Amino acid sequence: MSTKESVELEQLSLKQVLVDKTLKIPAYQRIYCWKEKTVIQLLNDLININDNYCIGSIIIQNKGDNVYDIIDGQQRLVTLSLLLNELGLGNEISLLNEKFEDSDAQRYIKYNRFLIRQFITKRTFKNKNKLLYNIFLNVLILNDDSIDLAYTFFSNENSRGTPLSDYDLLKAHHLRYVVTEPQQLHLATRWDKMICSDVPSKSDLKEHEQALALYVFRLRKWFKFDWWNEGEKYNVKKEYESSPIVESIPPFGEQFKYFEPIQGGTHFFEFTNQAIEKMRLFKETKQYEMLHNLTGESHTLLRDVMEALIFAYYYKFGESYLTEATLLIARYVSQNRYENKKIHLSGIFEHVRQSKIPLLIETSTSPTFFLAEMNNINSSLMNLEQIKAQEKKNTVSDIRERYVVKITSCFKEINENEMTIKNLNTWV
Repeated sequence: MSTKESVELEQLSLKQVLVDKTLKIPAYQRIYCWKEKTVIQLLNDLININDNYCIGSIIIQNKGDNVYDIIDGQQRLVTLSLLLNELGLGNEISLLNEKFEDSDAQRYIKYNRFLIRQFITKRTFKNKNKLLYNIFLNVLILNDDSIDLAYTFFSNENSRGTPLSDYDLLKAHHLRYVVTEPQQLHLATRWDKMICSDVPSKSDLKEHEQALALYVFRLRKWFKFDWWNEGEKYNVKKEYESSPIVESIPPFGEQFKYFEPIQGGTHFFEFTNQAIEKMRLFKETKQYEMLHNLTGESHTLLRDVMEALIFAYYYKFGESYLTEATLLIARYVSQNRYENKKIHLSGIFEHVRQSKIPLLIETSTSPTFFLAEMNNINSSLMNLEQIKAQEKKNTVSDIRERYVVKITSCFKEINENEMTIKNLNTWV
């Protein structure tokens, strides 16, 4: 391998790629998930070819003994293999022997085989025996078997394919730190199952998105007083990449706190599991159920921020005085609505950043200190009636009043007598 260039670019026929080489799908790859529209488009592109035809680029990595990992192009290569197999040309295609453990990938393969079979029964592939020789790919071959080099190429978005998500890239990034192949496969399979899961009932996001992006990501930023652009590409992926360490001093003392540095490999996957498990328990509380009814107009923006902060409290203190904490946090965040007829996420984030609530939760040794401090902070806030009284014009009912009606209805079932701190459930 030392006599070869570390990276080579060749134009190879399908036979040279799919038959002459043994192709493998590494664990860090996303699952096979080509949709019907893309499959049909490929079939229409190929059905009438007569001359040599190039169908784009792929990246493979030389692992030795004529075995190659697919770095980019898995979706296209698997679909081409299914087509050739249905045309009776798949006997020597090694990729057809790959095992797809993920149930979603199995369903896609089964359905796409059906699509291909239906397509070729209605239309005839001219010169089908020449497909292996007439179809070409631009093949970038990595002759360095470094997984870091493979990840660098994998991380670059395929211009013709579905863009890689933050979670595709995080899986690939952290599997680099897992040294045994069986463990890689186990973690990758579990991760794929997670990101392919359905959105739970009464939820707007999948569990990993709600836990990692909506809650923990924001809490980590607020905890460090960081600014961020909510719409920035791959900001979640960047936040959960492994933190730099001094290799001679390995990390230890894992506690899986939401704000701790991310260690590469198995720690990250367990960190994610811990966050999701905590979130599931949090969503079973009556306080979450009440607050989650704060919907409509721009109320949801405020609700999601409140939930993240209350989740931080729950992460540390559990259900101890959770009602009081919920009302105090909701009251503080609501101030942004009281003071503004139009609200934006950036303004809400800044309001929270100035509050230092995540840091206050972490430095409080018991709920007592946190609740007392939040109660003190809220005591200096003007209520909506006071704010409207200062407005030098005859104000009419607006979104702020509708917000008060909505949040009041969310917490109407709270029994004031059961709370240690009184008079918190007032929103005017």
